[in-house]
Amino acid sequence: MQTVNDKRALALGLCAVVLWSTVATAFKLALEELTVLQLLAVAALSSTAVLTVHLALRGELRICLRMIQHHWLECLLMGTLSPCLYYWVLLTAYDRLPAQQAQTINYTWAITLALFSIPVLKQRLSGPDWMAVVLGYLGALIIATKGQPLSLEFTDGLGVTLALASTFLWAAFWLLNARSQHPPAHALMGYFVCALPLLAA
Repeated sequence: MQTVNDKRALALGLCAVVLWSTVATAFKLALEELTVLQLLAVAALSSTAVLTVHLALRGELRICLRMIQHHWLECLLMGTLSPCLYYWVLLTAYDRLPAQQAQTINYTWAITLALFSIPVLKQRLSGPDWMAVVLGYLGALIIATKGQPLSLEFTDGLGVTLALASTFLWAAFWLLNARSQHPPAHALMGYFVCALPLLAA
């Protein structure tokens, strides 16, 4: 029987799927008005503001700021990886590619994460897992080549490369973040606070 927390987690997960499914359209519309770095800066500022209010309402803002002060190097490194590098690469890919291509390629980050888990987490993939990896990348290739995978002709080769690179950046960030001992909201706040000066520069 599902507990209340299980149901809440499932509901939040489904909400995340619904929200993330609109991101391709949102990115393309925003990039019509803003440059990649402008959009990234606005997003980082908005996220920092929301996290600040969230932590303040929970009475955890001072604790979080002390954590950032003591672990600033960790926050700086993670903030450089994401949001700075990951979203800069991803948004540049969205700026160069049709939305459906960029989003489909970016969604292969889960496959990249599975492959990263082999050397990093010493996990093994079964036969069906490897089949899923091949089918996943094949599907992305078909969409990226507009249904002609054997031609290997892409709308924008650099855009495809950047979209693929974003999956490696996100998988690396996810694996490193999984080792964090800080509460998730505190860690995110630290990453965004340390990313803001880099984006400003």
